Amino acid sequence: MELEFKGKNINECEQFIATVNKHARDNGKLCDDQWIADFVAVCLSGDALIWWSLLDEEVQGSWQLLRKEMISRFRPRFYGKSGSEAEDFLHQVRERALHVGRLNDTEWCADFASGCFAGRALRWYSSLESDVKKDWEKLQRAIFEQYDDGVVLQPQSASFIPTAPSAAAMPTRWRGRLGLRQQKNAPYCYASKEFSKVLHMTGRLLATTAIDSALELDYDSAHPSTLSIPGNQLYGHDSLGLHWLRGDMNDTTNFLALCGVDSKTGTGSAGAFFEGPLLINPWNISGLMSSWYEPVPVVATDASGKRLRAYVGDGVMPYVWFRRGHVDGQEVELFFERVG
Repeated sequence: MELEFKGKNINECEQFIATVNKHARDNGKLCDDQWIADFVAVCLSGDALIWWSLLDEEVQGSWQLLRKEMISRFRPRFYGKSGSEAEDFLHQVRERALHVGRLNDTEWCADFASGCFAGRALRWYSSLESDVKKDWEKLQRAIFEQYDDGVVLQPQSASFIPTAPSAAAMPTRWRGRLGLRQQKNAPYCYASKEFSKVLHMTGRLLATTAIDSALELDYDSAHPSTLSIPGNQLYGHDSLGLHWLRGDMNDTTNFLALCGVDSKTGTGSAGAFFEGPLLINPWNISGLMSSWYEPVPVVATDASGKRLRAYVGDGVMPYVWFRRGHVDGQEVELFFERVG
């Protein structure tokens, strides 16, 4: 496979990371940190190669560490042209913070954003007071106030920090992704648009670290236990559900697969091996209407209302699966990460 990364901009960086992850998965090396790092090393050229050569050997030899450095190095640019550009910029900063496990580190987010301002936005940023520059919560609110609905406002005192949008202004429909995180501040992975192709596990949804492979979902407060799948991302399936392997839910070895659901027929994407009940509306999203910026927790429950624990499998096929009780494995927390 011929792949080259020159370090031109953030778009090239995102595409490169997604392509590397796909190549590793196709070769059964998605969990081989050293193998991926070695592959990446031979793909670099120009500014990217010079930047890589100045990194510590530990970073050069680890894809996990190298990917974090790439996300921090190749940043988005914000020129202050419109409100829509501001919203997109704030989303990109939060997305990168999620990837490196720093979403709750307001100082790190503010420091990362400080290197993204250019043109008139840089002049405006330079006029802010230091406490705003150092606090991501204050900075993003100041950006929303300054770049409102596509109209660039005249410079104002940075000591005024607007409040978050009121509950009355919150939308009732959200577009987002289902994030999976093994522990606090760890990098995210996401529920994928890709089905397993392994015979006895056909139709199960996998996890992915690549944004372009992540499944986008719609949440509507009028149907709070449903996560709809917009467009034709999973052919023939319009919502996200869970499918029991067997009918005896009290069997301690029984589990549920993450799957697509066809709401018209009441069938799931998981293969014929999954003979138990299909859960069409198992989701409970708490705090979404009160959280404008941050990802919010998601809880899966069975038909009796009992909470289900979520896990991501190891190896070439990182299945997403659920159990009633705790078992050894990579248990993950679920979050709804808003996009757009």
